[in-house]
Amino acid sequence: ATVKDLSAIWLVFSNVVSAVHFLLSMAIVLGFFFPSQVLRTVCLSMSTVALGLSFIFGNLLKEIFESLILLLVIHPYDVGDRILLGDGSNIYTVQKINILTTEARDLANHCVYLKNSKLFHEDILNLGRSLNAVVEINVVFQSSEVSTEVISRINAFVENYISNEKEAWVPSYLRSFCALSSGRATCDLSGGTTHCIRLMHRQPWQSIPEIRRDTSRVMYTLLGQLKKWGLDFRMTPQPVHLETRSFEAHEEEIAELRRGRSQSFMRQESGVLPVPSGSLAQWQRSARGG
Repeated sequence: ATVKDLSAIWLVFSNVVSAVHFLLSMAIVLGFFFPSQVLRTVCLSMSTVALGLSFIFGNLLKEIFESLILLLVIHPYDVGDRILLGDGSNIYTVQKINILTTEARDLANHCVYLKNSKLFHEDILNLGRSLNAVVEINVVFQSSEVSTEVISRINAFVENYISNEKEAWVPSYLRSFCALSSGRATCDLSGGTTHCIRLMHRQPWQSIPEIRRDTSRVMYTLLGQLKKWGLDFRMTPQPVHLETRSFEAHEEEIAELRRGRSQSFMRQESGVLPVPSGSLAQWQRSARGG
């Protein structure tokens, strides 16, 4: 956060501490100069007033306290950081930090105000503090094309590529493995096999455009080399999802089809066959000429 943001937050925090200190000092002074009966009466009156005010300002005080704890003690982000909340649906860039809210912008440049009291109970992923982003590239091969020699050639090619691109990638980090699902590695002999490659970028996840650009270059270069090697990395057959209309419309189509079949059957039984429209027009022209 900027100095201005922190100064405003610390001003509120210091005012709250000063108010609490004043109330405690007044209670101590009253305890020395007034008898116990007067103090008991004052305490009962104040407790009644405090109970009434708690119903009005209770939620506000709770939100202020949670916001101060989030910003001053936990301090999960600063201005300019990209954050990802617990639901993982949107990425926000922090623009301004207020006492009760945090002003941020999403990827569509919408201005969003996030309540600090709500963020206090959220899981926050700070992309700006997530150094050395690790990206994963998945390539699906036909199972008949995969072998130890092919995987070794792919790993050697990728390792040589990132060694030549030291400014963007960490050459010492290269992980090659097959895809896992619930701790299991599967291979469909009639379909495809997924080969995964993990690389480490030198930029944090804060620099999303640079990471996407460099990852795309690696992937396109790898696909071009696979094409030169003659490997079949076409997409495996995918499941097909069919949608039908309502049940009533489906029943009407079935009834129409049954009526057409019954009419065709009756014509075949009577020996009368339908005459095509073209043949009928030709017969009419010949009859007129005769």
